[in-house]
Amino acid sequence: MKAGGFVDRVRQRGYEARYDEAETAAAEREKFHRLGFDYDRAVVRLDDVLTGLGKPPFMAQEGTASVHWVLFACAAQRFEVRRILEIGTFDGETTRLLSLLFPAAQIVTLELPDDDPIFAGTYQREDPANRHAFVQRLAENTAGPNIELIKANSIFLPSLGLEAFDLIWVDGSHLYPEVAWEISATPTSSAARAAF
Repeated sequence: MKAGGFVDRVRQRGYEARYDEAETAAAEREKFHRLGFDYDRAVVRLDDVLTGLGKPPFMAQEGTASVHWVLFACAAQRFEVRRILEIGTFDGETTRLLSLLFPAAQIVTLELPDDDPIFAGTYQREDPANRHAFVQRLAENTAGPNIELIKANSIFLPSLGLEAFDLIWVDGSHLYPEVAWEISATPTSSAARAAF
């Protein structure tokens, strides 16, 4: 177990009596099973992609990886997804992952413009050097051939003239009513499977 990992921090705070890692993992697998997904098969595919990116396997990331990545790997195995909209690109890590899990899909990712006050004022981007490094990492992660980065506030979704999407990943502001707006303002195809 790596020092300073999520599980270590949980244990240091005395939560181990309420948190059973094996029980939690089994509960997660059951949720996926109830949805008709093969969690273990998806983790194998996800680990292949993560290894290709030079990252550790999903289970070794101890709290820094997102269970949403497993959900994406499940969706990639089960559905034909041609167009994905990601709202809230952050540094593009998930965008890049989506582009590899769905290599035949076009991924449109929406992020605030670099000069937007919200963009500049969050995640330690107030410092120009930090902001520059962040923008550079974003550009590198979104440079894939099946990725289109649009820098705009999601409030302007209807004016962007976007075609319909099969899968929508909402990871922008995380607040209501913004999330409701982002979902309702996004054009979806008749084959749309989900908005996460």
